[in-house]
Amino acid sequence: MTERGAALEFRGIRLVLVALGLGIGSPLLFLLLRIVAALAHGAPLGRASLAHELSVQLATVGYIATSTLLVVLICGAIARRVIDRVVLTSLTDPLTQAANRRALEARMSTEIARAAAARIPVTLMVVDVDQLKEVNDVEGHLAGDRALCTVADVLGRACRSRDMVARWGGDEFVVLMARTGAPEAMAVAERVHKALRALSADGRSLPLSVSVGIAEYDGTQPTRPIALFEAADRALFNAKRKGRNRTSIAPAGPPGRRADDEVSGIRASATNASPATPLAARVK
Repeated sequence: MTERGAALEFRGIRLVLVALGLGIGSPLLFLLLRIVAALAHGAPLGRASLAHELSVQLATVGYIATSTLLVVLICGAIARRVIDRVVLTSLTDPLTQAANRRALEARMSTEIARAAAARIPVTLMVVDVDQLKEVNDVEGHLAGDRALCTVADVLGRACRSRDMVARWGGDEFVVLMARTGAPEAMAVAERVHKALRALSADGRSLPLSVSVGIAEYDGTQPTRPIALFEAADRALFNAKRKGRNRTSIAPAGPPGRRADDEVSGIRASATNASPATPLAARVK
């Protein structure tokens, strides 16, 4: 649960305790005030009258406490459902229903800290929808929205349950893959390319392709989430520079090195897909 969700839940627990305190304490306070008032006026307080008054007030306490508890439980269940929905909405992209940037950044910090502590790899995959602007210009913005939803669905199906698919913004998605090295991420990227080619081939969607940049953090040296993202983003730029519709892997080592052919030790590879053709030419 996020900090916001925890704060809302803690506030709800406080309200429950206050309600129970008022429900139980009010009749007892009323009884005490009646006793004090009777003593102040010199009225006799016999055992029988005091016992009767006490039994009446205890019955009132039981009734109020039970009804208050039932109301609190019902309201608590409703409030918990509302809180869960609010938290989920705040962490979800409204168009594609993938995680949003806020959720991704929080998860990245957690996974990188875990990777550094356990010396296990974590990999980031930045995915860019090729020529989305042309889709918007030629087919309209609703078609562009459908293209984004299609890519998000393909990513969700190609990734594993423990991977996090998030929309970074615009035409970019990010996949966070815990306990995963670059070769495994490359296999996921290949599944994405293959699925998009299949959708385009049978006419179930507009011709769509993606460019992918992959960067791995091996957990051996301290790093920041932004450094890992920048490394994957540079690998993405390298894939787009080579013609789009392919995958590029950032150099091995600490995130932050350039993903260029000229850099020694680079591990860049491309899918066997052909470079993307301009959309205007494909839809004619």
